[in-house]
Amino acid sequence: ENLGHPVSSKNLNDGLTVELRNFQEQAVSWAIERENVPGGIQSFWWSKLPNKVGIGDLYYSPGLDMISPKPPKLVRGGFICEQMGLGKTVISLSIILQNPAPSTLQSGTLVTEDALDTASNGWSSTDNCAQKIGESNKCGSIFSRGTLVVCNVSLVGQWVDEAKSKLKDPGLVYPYYGQNRNRDPIKLAQNSIIVTTYAVLASDMQRYERNKGKAGSKWDIPPCESVRWWRIICDESHCLRSSQTKQTQAVKRLVAENKWCVTGTPMNTNLSDLRSQMEFIGIENLNRMFDCFKGLGKTGGKNMPRCFRALERFLLVMRSMMIRHSMNQTNISSGRELMELPKKTERTIKITLTKEERKAYNTIEKSAMEFYRRLRMQEDERVFNRKYLAILQKMIPMRLACAGGPVSQNATQKCADIDKGDKDRFHAKPDEHTECSICLNDFDDARATACGHIYCKECIEGVITAMDSSTGPCPICRREINLEMLRQVTFADNEVGDEENEGRDDSPDFVFKSKFEVLLRELRLIRVEDPEAKSLIFSQFKTTLKWLQTELVKHGFQFRTLSGDMTMKARAKALRDFQADPPTTVFLLSMRAGAVGINLTQANRVFILEPAINPALETQAVGRVHRLGQTKSVEIVRLVVKESIEERMIHFLKDRYGKEYSAVKKSTLSESSDVQSTKNS
Repeated sequence: ENLGHPVSSKNLNDGLTVELRNFQEQAVSWAIERENVPGGIQSFWWSKLPNKVGIGDLYYSPGLDMISPKPPKLVRGGFICEQMGLGKTVISLSIILQNPAPSTLQSGTLVTEDALDTASNGWSSTDNCAQKIGESNKCGSIFSRGTLVVCNVSLVGQWVDEAKSKLKDPGLVYPYYGQNRNRDPIKLAQNSIIVTTYAVLASDMQRYERNKGKAGSKWDIPPCESVRWWRIICDESHCLRSSQTKQTQAVKRLVAENKWCVTGTPMNTNLSDLRSQMEFIGIENLNRMFDCFKGLGKTGGKNMPRCFRALERFLLVMRSMMIRHSMNQTNISSGRELMELPKKTERTIKITLTKEERKAYNTIEKSAMEFYRRLRMQEDERVFNRKYLAILQKMIPMRLACAGGPVSQNATQKCADIDKGDKDRFHAKPDEHTECSICLNDFDDARATACGHIYCKECIEGVITAMDSSTGPCPICRREINLEMLRQVTFADNEVGDEENEGRDDSPDFVFKSKFEVLLRELRLIRVEDPEAKSLIFSQFKTTLKWLQTELVKHGFQFRTLSGDMTMKARAKALRDFQADPPTTVFLLSMRAGAVGINLTQANRVFILEPAINPALETQAVGRVHRLGQTKSVEIVRLVVKESIEERMIHFLKDRYGKEYSAVKKSTLSESSDVQSTKNS
């Protein structure tokens, strides 16, 4: 984590409207060194061997345990992986400010060999793309002394606001977003900071591919790809972890002198999550590198020596291109914590369902268990393991019941917010579809496009509405799709599916209210203690959030909401209203759309309505309030239904993630309290 890296003697606060903390100055100094190291960051794990026998130059890497006759390619940049809430944005802005591009070349001019040869130190003469230097309208053919920031759609407005507020002279800051964005690459290159989204880059790439070769087409190359940027910053870069997505492919085609991956969670559950991010930065020999890392995590017996060797190589390479600080670290000289944030307390409220709710829940659970047993009996072990998506789908009605709100009594076959009718369904085989190609997680409320590709409902809506439209290209095949034509997906083979459909009826919805009653009690207590205190409420289910919108108004609570299907303008307005309007004390957030990157320090209480299969989502949710800029004590409240799938999920996550997950939950569960609905007394 490079804790011993020296801080630059240069005044790193010059030009900022805020003062950097010591660890932020260390991160900026480290990053500037990586942008200026003569041989690039790969020189940290490569060295030239002495030539005593006259056989030519040879280079050796102890980290990769290999010899090469060629020097490593000049690569500048790396990973900035500060823990959530430690100011990754202001660190990035300081890097932009303190290490500008050489002034000898003007933004918007054509890249030529002569221009690179006469440039002062900083611009490399190495062509980082497949096109020839000097060709107009080609990849990286236009100089820009600016920085391109790529982020999620929900962060565009925040990045623009941060640049304008944190920099004394931000220069030209342009959000490259929306249908009316200026697609002239020369105009783009003349801005100081350009903020765009992963979805916009993918859309531009697909538009270029559709129009390539057509007479009169202006789209010979996507605008951002035409520019040779001084710097590219990929915010929340963990979304690049799959090389198969259009977003990742579009980002990797960009050309820049310095490339940074900025994220608090560079890996989710697998070391391979780093690979596509390294490809974007330009790291070479990745096959060899990850082959050397294979022994990581394999401890015990004969595996120990291999594990230690892999760990040594991993640390040698990663320490050279990654820096990370965490809140629990201490300053070596003073012994004080890096961040003295306000106190954070966590507690879990265990909720007992009413007798009527328990009866309805048991009916849903019984049907799911029958499906599981029948599937288990029909298939052998290998086939059964490939059908876990069908099983996950059967778990959703139970999770919806625990989350609260109306759930169909026939919910064993449908999610609460899915249109009824087989004509609106898409039947898929679980062994042919494994995960959403946008979020790379198991499907959550899966939807199929007209072209037959399947995504999470919120993911595909977020990608399409990022274009401020209800239509757009399919991320996989690029065919035009319409949000109104999306179909619910049923993961089940024909035999099991037909049996499950027998005896279906249109029973009325049953409303689960116990969790909401506990939430309402907590919100009322907060309002009595501090009428202007603001709270965040996270749920993974859109139907639960919609139901809460109706119920909160009935009880006198004003709210704003943020979901994946909102346009950027609607998101920005919701954020402004919540931050600036005192009577608005509740923000309803989708765990996927609202838990990443957003700064919501106006709130100091977080309610998590359901446990997440991916614990990183909960960590991101907490990080929205317990971060730099928070001035009040923070309370995290998790609501868990007793004797339900939620309790079993928590035990499963403890077993899966071990001490790391248990450490988060230990203090929480020890402070838990049992709550029983008054209707059950």
